[in-house]
Amino acid sequence: MKLKLLLSIFIILSSFTSSISKADTVTVSKFSDDLSEDSLLKAINNSLLYYKNKPKGAISYDHSNISRFTLRRTLKYIKRAVKLYGFTDEFYDFINTNFEMRSLTEEVVLTGYYEAELEGSLTKDEKFKYPIYKVPPELQSYRDENKPYYTREEIDFDGVLANRDLELAWTNDPIKLFFMHIQGSGKLKLPDGKVIDVQYADNNGRAYKAIARKLLEEKAIKSGKISMQAITEYLKENPQRLRSVLSFNERYIFFQQVPAGPIGCLGVQLTPKRSVALDQVLYPPGAIFLLKSAEANFNPQGDFTGWHFFNRFVLN
Repeated sequence: MKLKLLLSIFIILSSFTSSISKADTVTVSKFSDDLSEDSLLKAINNSLLYYKNKPKGAISYDHSNISRFTLRRTLKYIKRAVKLYGFTDEFYDFINTNFEMRSLTEEVVLTGYYEAELEGSLTKDEKFKYPIYKVPPELQSYRDENKPYYTREEIDFDGVLANRDLELAWTNDPIKLFFMHIQGSGKLKLPDGKVIDVQYADNNGRAYKAIARKLLEEKAIKSGKISMQAITEYLKENPQRLRSVLSFNERYIFFQQVPAGPIGCLGVQLTPKRSVALDQVLYPPGAIFLLKSAEANFNPQGDFTGWHFFNRFVLN
């Protein structure tokens, strides 16, 4: 899903008026957040934890430097307002009165991320036979020597890492496992009902190649029908092609178990529909933004039913 959207960042007037121009400051007179107050507080707390762990240093933004102290103070003010007012008219008046809302860009691409959910087991058997691998100890030496590490085909289909005690867990579905590699994290539901979180730990250094492009070029799937669901259906209907299609993407992901996930690049837990990934060279990590966009609605059968337009506070 790709959409055009507007992003705006909240900046405290007293902190930035002297060093940052107001040329692109905008006022949003009518907006309301479509998610819960609790989810925003959770996301803010996670950013505050990041700033606490990295208390020093300035962050470049708009040809100026913003201190982490200033960004942390911004979040604290907004957190206090959420607790005091809730998502009421008084809260939105407070935001418009006390913060600059500056447009980042008129047009960007929005893509979605989801956390894969798989059935899993900590032991291998006839059902659970597809391994989820930990980082091999020799991977860094390959990287240091600038040598290519094993490909996806060599690891998954030739078994070059098998029987080395590198299996973190096993799953029963190689296609879902492949998409967990794409997403970078997932939840494994074990036979006893326990759920464990696994997270990206490293990769084999190979270039990523999109299997969707391969299937489109082969006309295996029509361009208007390409999706994760369509790819899954095609591979299940054509199991003889599983190896060649999945192996086209030579990049391979190694995982680690985490207490609660998914964990983002700042080292703190991501918040569903609140956490976004913006270029940290351009936009301050941990900072708060207003996102105006739309997301697709689906019924229980998975059919598209329309668009939900929203305003939402998100954190980088």
